[in-house]
Amino acid sequence: MNNKFDALKDDDSGDHDQDNNSPKDGEKERNEDEEKDQNTTKRKAVVPGAGEHPLQYNYTFWYSRRTPGRPASTQSYEQNIKQIGSFASVEQFWRFYSHMIRPGDLTGHSDFHLFKEGIKPMWEDDANKSGGKWIIRLRKGLASRCWENLILAMLGEQFMVGEEICGAVVSVRFQEDIISIWNKTASDQATTARIRDTLRRVLNLPPNTIMEYKTHTDSIKAWEDFHGLVNASAEVIRETGRKVLGVSSGRRKEDKETWWWNEEVQDSVQRKRLAKKKWDMDRTEENRQEYKELQRRVKREVSKAKQKAYEELYTRLDTREGEKDLYRLARQRDRDGKDVQQVRVIKDRDGRVLTSEESVQRRWKEYFEELMNEENEREKRVEGVNSVEQKVDKIRKDEVRKALKRMKSGKAVGPDDIPVEVWKCLGEAAVEFLANLFNRVLESERMPEEWRRSVLVPIFKNKGDVQSCSNYRGIKLMSHTMKLWERVVEARLRKVVEICEQQYGFMPRKSTTDAIFALRILMEKYRDGQKELHCVFVDLEKAYDRVPREELWYCMRKSGVAEKYVRVVQDMYERSRTVVRCAVGQTEKFNVEVGLHQGSALSPFLFAIVMDQLSEEVRQESPWTMMFADDIVICSESREQVEENLERWRFALERRGMKVSRSKTEYMCVNEREGSGTVRLQGEEVKKVQEFKYLGSTVQSNGECGKEENISKNQGEGVQDSGETGHAVWFRDSVNEEETGVRARGSRAEDVEVLFGSDKIGQD
Repeated sequence: MNNKFDALKDDDSGDHDQDNNSPKDGEKERNEDEEKDQNTTKRKAVVPGAGEHPLQYNYTFWYSRRTPGRPASTQSYEQNIKQIGSFASVEQFWRFYSHMIRPGDLTGHSDFHLFKEGIKPMWEDDANKSGGKWIIRLRKGLASRCWENLILAMLGEQFMVGEEICGAVVSVRFQEDIISIWNKTASDQATTARIRDTLRRVLNLPPNTIMEYKTHTDSIKAWEDFHGLVNASAEVIRETGRKVLGVSSGRRKEDKETWWWNEEVQDSVQRKRLAKKKWDMDRTEENRQEYKELQRRVKREVSKAKQKAYEELYTRLDTREGEKDLYRLARQRDRDGKDVQQVRVIKDRDGRVLTSEESVQRRWKEYFEELMNEENEREKRVEGVNSVEQKVDKIRKDEVRKALKRMKSGKAVGPDDIPVEVWKCLGEAAVEFLANLFNRVLESERMPEEWRRSVLVPIFKNKGDVQSCSNYRGIKLMSHTMKLWERVVEARLRKVVEICEQQYGFMPRKSTTDAIFALRILMEKYRDGQKELHCVFVDLEKAYDRVPREELWYCMRKSGVAEKYVRVVQDMYERSRTVVRCAVGQTEKFNVEVGLHQGSALSPFLFAIVMDQLSEEVRQESPWTMMFADDIVICSESREQVEENLERWRFALERRGMKVSRSKTEYMCVNEREGSGTVRLQGEEVKKVQEFKYLGSTVQSNGECGKEENISKNQGEGVQDSGETGHAVWFRDSVNEEETGVRARGSRAEDVEVLFGSDKIGQD
């Protein structure tokens, strides 16, 4: 029996996608399925053996497992479901059951079904059409016990409702497990109530457990209507966009300089574009001549405006106020010269250079698939946490308006090719449509399958080998409509969850400058008091990519998040899949089952929730402990105390799957009187430094803020000498390069204000 079950699992792991078959193969496959159904119908019913204890009804075990990454449909579901076997007696049941894997040991998107013989576990079966099901959602670890109690109660006829019971299902998911029991007549409220009460008793459920009843008719209609609405609206938007705006080539192009445009140039360019569109729609000679004339006029106006703008620029660069523009232009020209987006060769894990497109794509897929599906070792939680079962309000239109307002325009689109500008242009019509759509998602706790796809774009970190995958950060391009949905959910979570004051990252009315200011004030006080201050700057290895999702669900529940929202967020992460877009094309898709989504609007706040809960017992009040997302600084008056605090942080984080980096965590002693050594982390010495770049601002062990260093890094980064300055900025021989170059270099030693973001920090 065990071998038979394993064979079913192996068979199920194959590709059932009909789209890859030819019509002839598809027809043959359908004929085989029909033949199997006929054979099943004609199969002789099982009977109890001699001396065995017969059951009132014969039953059949079924098993199904959906291939990860494939959307559910009636056809794929029917293909994936497998019949394990039927039984008619107690002894036959135990012979099956004793060899079957327990639900708690199943992986992936798997289901066990136990139905009366002759009834398929499908909504469309004649016995199920007019019925429904009671649904109970279970936290991980309870499925095996509850499933056994349920099927024993069902076989023992404890429900006392005659032939009403059709069967039961246990559904194993990545974040939770679901138990359901199906009955024949949804309209019989007395019978459904009796089933509910018996179910609560045999499973020994707590009084506050929410049990949901759904009719199969409503489930089918809701599924078809919802996905039909989403797919139809998306296709209308894309088709209209293709007709009206056209389709770009997708190839990267150099940005045209437009900073010097004036109103006259803009008006002329707009008239030229309209003339071009008119000519494209009606290719007459008159329209062509009109377009060509406007094209010549625009070129003349552009030339005049450009010459005037450059003369004003060079005049301004020779002034005190123009020095910042000089460095800005130098940095921009330097970045333009490093076109890392077009790297077409990459190194494998052994350092060998890969040149073929296929091998480069495989390497990118291998690297990111490994990165996004690797989980650090951690302790399994023994203690549970009570879920907050409460009714949640419907999504209001004003929530959608606020989310739309917060979305930035001009961002790269996700796989659905629908930019947020579409919804902004539609105004109130979009708000009403999106509010309806989001309420459907909230009610069903299932978002459209199209939102689960993403595109991963490697972004070079501007350090290290450009041909090494490890020197790239993967940013996900996700559906803008899903990001809107995330912002609505995030706004609601922020109203419920209170994050500790030590967290400065992505918190309202807090910024990097607040954390920098607090640390500098602390350092200055200890410097003025001639006392030592010991600081450890903790770095977490691949923090977002390593967050265990089980810990995320636990921390959300511990923070008081309603279970409805927990399930909504779980759905965002279930069956998520991505492809890598590199210079040689797109890779094959792969699943992402560990960590938070990079590029997600919700991820920063989810990470703050996790850090808030994991650090609850080890953090001290600010400024002795400060966090900006995963950047942590721990301060103390003694080396021994800061070392002890560091070890407590390490234990609290690593036991839950987060890992402290041994190579990037650094220690600094402010106002050190005599050599006091360094701190240790699990016996290893932590690197001791004299200065550290904290949130973009350099702090030094002498208590200074690194005036000259900050000036050069924040204003002149990438400009190392006068030769590079001249190469990066100057375009005409008429400019006095020597004079302006001296002025640029001289500004580095002068007292200026350091710009950090939009805030100014005055220098002494």
